[in-house]
Amino acid sequence: MVLVVYVIIAMYALLTIIAGVSQLIAKTFHVNHFIFIVLSIMMLASLFIHDKQLMIIGLIIIFIGMHIVAIIEGFVMNGELAYSHHIVRFIVHIIIIVMVLLFIK
Repeated sequence: MVLVVYVIIAMYALLTIIAGVSQLIAKTFHVNHFIFIVLSIMMLASLFIHDKQLMIIGLIIIFIGMHIVAIIEGFVMNGELAYSHHIVRFIVHIIIIVMVLLFIK
């Protein structure tokens, strides 16, 4: 199950990197896109932290950063907050944190 948790975190980080890079390519440079990519790389790096508490703290900080950037991006692109998007993102982040708590030693 440990491997499954690592794969889920890696896939989430890689998909976020792909989304950030595609936004950078399709549009003009925005700091938000770059921050998404940096946070995703940090998420990948968190997989190499062997201390469970540090990994959880790192993921929580990364997820908070992703939420903040997503909120800013929503206001910049759409002029409003997409609540369903942020609720789904929050649920995914909670599931990942719970999986790390339960299955990573």
